[in-house]
Amino acid sequence: QHAMKTETITSFEILDKIVQTGAVGTRVLVHHHDDTTTTTKATDIFVKQINASQFSGKTFTEMRRYLLYARTEVRFYGDILPHLYDQKILNADAGDSIMAPRCYYASLNLDGLMDDEEHVLDSPNDEKKDLVMKEEDLAGKGGILVLESIGAKESCRAKQDENDGRGSKYFQDSPLTLSQSSQCLSAVAKLHAAAWQDETLLQNVEERLSKGAHHLRMRNPKELEDIVDTWDNFMSDFLQQEAPDLCKLASIQNLGKRIYNIAEYISDELSPAPNDAYATIAHGDYKAMNVFLPLQKEEDAIIIDYASTGVGLGMSDVAMHIAHAITPQDLENGGEELLIQNYLDAFEKALKSKPKNGEVTSKNNDIPYPKEVAMRHYRLASIDYFRFVLGRFWKGASREGFDKRKKNRNTTLVNRNVEAAIVFIRKVDRYLPEFEAEFERHQNKAEEIIN
Repeated sequence: QHAMKTETITSFEILDKIVQTGAVGTRVLVHHHDDTTTTTKATDIFVKQINASQFSGKTFTEMRRYLLYARTEVRFYGDILPHLYDQKILNADAGDSIMAPRCYYASLNLDGLMDDEEHVLDSPNDEKKDLVMKEEDLAGKGGILVLESIGAKESCRAKQDENDGRGSKYFQDSPLTLSQSSQCLSAVAKLHAAAWQDETLLQNVEERLSKGAHHLRMRNPKELEDIVDTWDNFMSDFLQQEAPDLCKLASIQNLGKRIYNIAEYISDELSPAPNDAYATIAHGDYKAMNVFLPLQKEEDAIIIDYASTGVGLGMSDVAMHIAHAITPQDLENGGEELLIQNYLDAFEKALKSKPKNGEVTSKNNDIPYPKEVAMRHYRLASIDYFRFVLGRFWKGASREGFDKRKKNRNTTLVNRNVEAAIVFIRKVDRYLPEFEAEFERHQNKAEEIIN
């Protein structure tokens, strides 16, 4: 009832339920009417509940991770998204929210568990980090999001009324075709354009939201600490059988050490401050299954799951999306370049629609996002995502494991398609020398200053 303050709810029906670690999502068909009529309408909503009590018996550190994700998403919908709509790129007219589901209600209560000012990158208090949580300390704590169910967009309402609001005009899939991926990239380009170099907004995002799910500072430090051994084992136990000729290359044999040596530099280059050139809001987990694609191509794709959203570079989303969702066959013969160019075209078009006399320039150049800069960011982001995949997923990799995950659409393609993994490895090996040389120059310059 909090979500529909001007309406009287007469009944509701639970249509579906999704149980995840940290949250429970329920799709509900709500029957309601306003005070001016007794005619009942049906609205399809999605209720996401975060109940802290489920972490009873877990350590504070385990609980904190999931509650911070929840806090980021609640804050994004409650605090940040309304400001993005003000840019007129993302429209919220007539209840038809573009780029994100309409939010009816967002609330979070973490009193006594963490301070409101506590940042996602802050280390847990030493006294708390290993503390085992008790049921009585968690009762009543958590949050709730009431969102528009994607199957109930106003633009599709006429046909949905035929089956009481249950109709769906959107779908999810992975891998994607080039056309479908272009729709996804056009959608995220509008998100990036809406926050592009808006220092006031981005400072608020920096303080209140998060970093990307695979950002180095969000990961368990052991992933990087063990990454050389992880690569050596991956190469001997998996890659040697799948691509023996590739393993003969010295650059491939040393890939784990190369990633270890440059990981922090790569991450720093992808972590702009709110007042830096090219800074924007990055979704932070832009996989194919976090986008609902329209059945009618003239409709816009809709982005979900803003739990890892924060200040970043737009190309971090682009690089993850392409590695996560596009087959090697579609990437070859110019397919990858086509997707990047389509993103840049959509981004420039969205920037020109902002209410600033149609002219938006970068801090360094008359072109808002010069292609050579964007491509550098894309190469950096591809290496960074590889570091995450290697450290998080490829320890103990096997052909059997790849085959088992083959049809799991939520799994990154480079962890369920052997050919995609090999193409990804070759790409990163090709991209690394540029930044290894750059990093060496950076180190030499730093030493000169010290001396």
